[in-house]
Amino acid sequence: MASTATTLRTPARRTTITKKKFAVPPVKVACLACRASRTRCDGKKVCTNCSTRGRECQYTKSKRGGPRAPRSKPSQKQPQVEDHDMTFNWNDEDFVFDEAPSFISPGAGLSQLDFSQDSDFIYDSLFPSSVQFDGQSSGSSPQSRPESLPERASPIVRVYGSDEDLLNAYYVFIHPYFPVLPPPVSIPVVDRPSSRPRDEHRKGHRSNVRSDFEPSSPITLAISTILALVPHHDDEDPANHESVLYRRKFAQSFAESTMESIEIESEILDSDSSPSRALTGSSPTARRGSFHPNVPVEIESVIALLILSIYEYAQRGNISKMRTRAGQALISAMDMSLHSQGDNEGEFAEAKRRAWWMCYTCACQGSIVSSTPPTVSVHDPRFTTRYPSITSDPDAWPFFLSAQQTILAATQFILDQNKALEMKSNMSYVYDKMHELNSRLDPLLARADAWSTYSSAMPVDASEAVVALALKSIARIKLNSARIKLNRYCAFTDKALFSEKHCDLKSSGQYLNPRGGEHSTMTPAPACGCGDLFDNSSFSSISRSPSSPLSSRSSSMSSLGSIPSISDVPELNLPFSSHLAARYCLKAALNIAQSFEALPYPNLTGNQESLVPSSSSHSGKAPRTMPSFACCAMQSSYAMLMICHKIRATNGEGFIYQRNEHLVSNLTSQLRNGLQKVVGALDNYSMTFEALTGMRDQVRAATDAALPSVS
Repeated sequence: MASTATTLRTPARRTTITKKKFAVPPVKVACLACRASRTRCDGKKVCTNCSTRGRECQYTKSKRGGPRAPRSKPSQKQPQVEDHDMTFNWNDEDFVFDEAPSFISPGAGLSQLDFSQDSDFIYDSLFPSSVQFDGQSSGSSPQSRPESLPERASPIVRVYGSDEDLLNAYYVFIHPYFPVLPPPVSIPVVDRPSSRPRDEHRKGHRSNVRSDFEPSSPITLAISTILALVPHHDDEDPANHESVLYRRKFAQSFAESTMESIEIESEILDSDSSPSRALTGSSPTARRGSFHPNVPVEIESVIALLILSIYEYAQRGNISKMRTRAGQALISAMDMSLHSQGDNEGEFAEAKRRAWWMCYTCACQGSIVSSTPPTVSVHDPRFTTRYPSITSDPDAWPFFLSAQQTILAATQFILDQNKALEMKSNMSYVYDKMHELNSRLDPLLARADAWSTYSSAMPVDASEAVVALALKSIARIKLNSARIKLNRYCAFTDKALFSEKHCDLKSSGQYLNPRGGEHSTMTPAPACGCGDLFDNSSFSSISRSPSSPLSSRSSSMSSLGSIPSISDVPELNLPFSSHLAARYCLKAALNIAQSFEALPYPNLTGNQESLVPSSSSHSGKAPRTMPSFACCAMQSSYAMLMICHKIRATNGEGFIYQRNEHLVSNLTSQLRNGLQKVVGALDNYSMTFEALTGMRDQVRAATDAALPSVS
């Protein structure tokens, strides 16, 4: 056995491995991460490998009992030795290796080359300095582990310590935009969140939940689902991927628990023991206290389903599940006769009215965002329940529901129009409907435009003034979106703009051929072809002389467009010129942008705050929630961006003269401001709801292309 690699010490009969010259031996205190990845650890408190890779560095004393005995010799129990020493029998002589490599792993005995070290580690190894980056001197022992550097903050999720705290948080973050519960009973409404770090089991990461409270009823679990997505104010980096992922998983666990709780409360005990008796028995009732003093326990599951329908749309982007949850709530509500309450003024009359009409709203919204026929008749004579009421503004609820019915009718118009184009059928009925809906919109929009537009951070109180403001702003958004839906084809022939499909807007991969009616694949044109989608009088204030390039506009622009212009399809006999339709769309788009900015922000303190001017920035504001109408932002962006392309196309052809340059500058400034507001609103929503980041990124990318200085 004697070789240049070993030396024998007779008295103790110990053999040690002679170290190769210039070799650095592995440390005996390798961290867990380096052990798992089979890389060499330098033994620092936070080793270089973990520091450069941003991973957690932990050291745990090894509990391994030494190497296995050779199969050729029977295993003999060895006396316990110091940690990391390895013993085995060899020809009846005990050899104790100070540092022994593993002889049972693949490639045993071969020098392992570590290619995982980065350039900083290699440089520091070759040219050591007197003081390392972590304050350890270069001559210190590698086994000494200095105090650890500050670790990256653990992701935090928002939780609450009681039903009362959850109810207050509902009124802060959800109620202004989704008033499915009656007004608050206790004032002021203050947000008192607790936090639950992801690594709460580790030292220094402790939950600050004030009790062992865990939400268990359907309504508390559903509310917790939304609130878990709202970033906690103690989270140092809420946009970090780990933080977002932690909130996503926590919210989904609440959502799944909500559905389980609904199933449990709908169970009949006799179903297991005596099914025949269960079939003839009464409906199950929950035996627990109510979450809200003015809300009966039996409708809490309906409210929970409504909240989850918005969660499925805004957070998970699952429109099918959104419609399913809304449909479940609608059926349950009708089973409880919430739709036929009439003018009943019972104990829970207001709660039942709000639950029913929010069921109606969510069912309609599911049809709007999916561009499908509604699951219920909009004006069903069975729906006799009176509208809810708001003390500070009795007109808010009726106007909001009227706007919902109008945008649903406009969405159905889009479906009828596309079907008529595909079937090459008579369009007269479609255009009669367009005239009817535009006439219906005029007085509603006039009322909405008469309201003062401002952004508020007022707290929710018994008068619900801030709720009325939010409902009217949402109604104005929906009415103007309906206007764009009605006139979009006349103005732009539904030319695709966004790379992804949103609501009833086509993606840039397909468009509807107004002649053949088929969806044809197209490649985006190398230059903007929007010019041929507008009437020659698009800018009536811009003078045109016979010698101007306008005379050659049709021929020069036709080569740029990928879609036939309206003027190329005379047999359609559209009721509005593209010029008038584009004006409708432009005004509606700017109104939508203004109304998004006017939506109130959550008030976390319960203090009466002064009104914030509508021109103020959204930055630093708490995130709004329940954006079921976010597709209206896409309608607004589409119209404004198409006008931007129109300006670029006409300006490129020399249609804009120097004396009208101020008009172009004014319009461009309005479009830039409007797009900034839409991007800002979507950015605020995206702080909480991940699915809306797709909308935000689509608008931002298209905006950067049209107006590079916007974002």
